[in-house]
Amino acid sequence: MATGENKFSYGHLLFYMRMGYISVFFISALLILVPGSSIAYMAAFICLYMVCLVVFGITPLMTRHEVGYGGMILRQGILFKIEIPWEDIEGVEKMDALSMGYGVTASIMKPRISLATIRNNLVLIRLKSARRFISVLWKQADEIVIDVNMPDTFIERAEEHLIQANQFVD
Repeated sequence: MATGENKFSYGHLLFYMRMGYISVFFISALLILVPGSSIAYMAAFICLYMVCLVVFGITPLMTRHEVGYGGMILRQGILFKIEIPWEDIEGVEKMDALSMGYGVTASIMKPRISLATIRNNLVLIRLKSARRFISVLWKQADEIVIDVNMPDTFIERAEEHLIQANQFVD
């Protein structure tokens, strides 16, 4: 879908904090369990720590949202990826405030999901119709909130592609 034409990074503070929390939890647990543990148990525990650290802390630092000719690709690490063709997008606009939590979250009151990691530089993507998102426990939503480091540029590029996509539909 997107060809890497335009990649947009997002805030990483959440993932640095997450890496710290994971490290503190595993180191604390390891210190508590070490005195009577076997080497195999400790090795398995350290492997589990490394997997959690990579999946939840490091991979989100290496992914970006993309705007390409076929549509948008929204990513957050290896656990979350949405591909949205331009034909399914109604509009893209800047958003001022976010009342939801950080990370991949779903609103209980609205048909909205959030991929925001910070509370500024927010962009609202409105879909023409609601769709289900497996990565958010099959939540049905027609709005997606993301944060990007350059929201104005992201919106500008998205609107250019939306105009081109709508020309072919008419």
